[in-house]
Amino acid sequence: MKIILLFFSLLPLTATGDMDAITRAIATGQIAMLEQYLDSTVEISLPGQEDIYEKEKAAAVLKDFFEHCAPKAFNEVHHGASKGNDSLYYIGTLYTSAGNYRWYMFIRIENTKLLIQEIRIDKA
Repeated sequence: MKIILLFFSLLPLTATGDMDAITRAIATGQIAMLEQYLDSTVEISLPGQEDIYEKEKAAAVLKDFFEHCAPKAFNEVHHGASKGNDSLYYIGTLYTSAGNYRWYMFIRIENTKLLIQEIRIDKA
């Protein structure tokens, strides 16, 4: 836990602010905000659907998910960083109009920019 806290204290403030923006985008279903953090390709796993998508298609897949499962709230469950501090993982619960989902993200850090490489959404 101390390593995680140390990592987040060393992360530039812009990256920490970016993580807050990402979680707000998920909580509110704001695809335009979330899309700016998607890497050029993103692996997305939804119930009954899994593939690797180009950034624009990944945004469309997430938009479709949010249209069918309107977000109500998002709460962090756990997060951490790699030993090399070049990636993060983030686990949370997304509360939607269609039930609750476990949301997992793997995020690569490039300089101070956060790039989402994987999103896994499972029915809770």
